[in-house]
Amino acid sequence: SLILNVFDIGTTSTNSNELNFASGNLKVLAGDRIFKDGKNVQQHFFFDDPDGKASFAGFVATFKNHPKWTILDKSTYIIIKSNSGMKVEIFANKPSTEYAGQGAIKAYFLENQRWPDVVVHRGHSYFASAAIESLTPNAEIVFLGSCGGYNNISQVLKYSPDAQIISSKQIGTMLVNNKLCL
Repeated sequence: SLILNVFDIGTTSTNSNELNFASGNLKVLAGDRIFKDGKNVQQHFFFDDPDGKASFAGFVATFKNHPKWTILDKSTYIIIKSNSGMKVEIFANKPSTEYAGQGAIKAYFLENQRWPDVVVHRGHSYFASAAIESLTPNAEIVFLGSCGGYNNISQVLKYSPDAQIISSKQIGTMLVNNKLCL
């Protein structure tokens, strides 16, 4: 019933077991859900292994020396801020200081009482718990960029029950994740 409704397949059912869609449109994520207070806040998780370091380097290179973005170095993490257009702030821990960086970002969010609208896990599946356990009900989009990320969907929904989730079913690869995350 859910899939039929989302993709407008089949006929409308009057079955009493049909899901109630009172929570909103399942096809479109409203902009005000990911731009709370006119700003989109994201947290990207990177890890201290060769893949994490390569992924982080490629991610930062996308924004470096680009006139629309500013990168602030905060020792154990970075903040990438938009300079024009919609206001976006991306928090990403440095792989070499993954635990300290993730902790510092969490402390920043606690201090400012502003939580990420988008959470992106950029690493192997055995690191996914770090990103998942950081989730709050404020997360509207959760990206699990790891092999078999779909295996963690139920865990994501425990922390962020209304989140839209993007995940891989099989092998997650940096080349695909990089395109999806930018």
